[in-house]
Amino acid sequence: VSLGIRMSVIIGFPCAFGLMVLAEPILLLLYPNQVESASNAASILMINAFGVLFLSTTQTVTGILQGVGKQMVPVKNLLIGMVVKILLTWILVGMPSINVNGAAIGTVVSYIIAVTLNLRAVKKYTGTKLDAGLTFVKPFIASALMGAVVFGAYKLFMGITGHNSIATLLGVGVGVVVYVIMIFVTKAIRKEELAMLPKGDKLVRIVGKFVK
Repeated sequence: VSLGIRMSVIIGFPCAFGLMVLAEPILLLLYPNQVESASNAASILMINAFGVLFLSTTQTVTGILQGVGKQMVPVKNLLIGMVVKILLTWILVGMPSINVNGAAIGTVVSYIIAVTLNLRAVKKYTGTKLDAGLTFVKPFIASALMGAVVFGAYKLFMGITGHNSIATLLGVGVGVVVYVIMIFVTKAIRKEELAMLPKGDKLVRIVGKFVK
């Protein structure tokens, strides 16, 4: 249970930070002929990207609860989150200063509520005690540092090439390398655990060339 949640966090957190710092460049990459619309939608993607921090964990925890015969628990918790989402969306979208961003905020809050309730349920029904530092804090630090590097790399490549698509793809490539190194530097995952993944032995050999 613990390793499953950690792996979802290790995979989900960098995705969230990557989408947050490259929200506008990614939209411009996908919709190069709709520059104004893509730029306007960047704030929505950025907010929803923050929700990935919780969505990735929610999906894994839901699977864990289903596996121990508590299928209705995550359903009830998600229903509570949905009710809050509807209320928040109705209130926030009506505020001119927030407008459509209110729907994204409501979605993120619903995920936060669902994952909080689900994690409590996992602890109750499985007895698993998660190490918050190892499970959440270290991947968060690694992802945040990766996000900063990706943003800087994008700006650098954008200045050199002048092409958003090239700068975005290169920035993502740099981010992947930096994050892999950082999760081992912060000891968010051990090589023994990496070896448990598909083709883990090869991954361990590759990582070993960069991190001792």
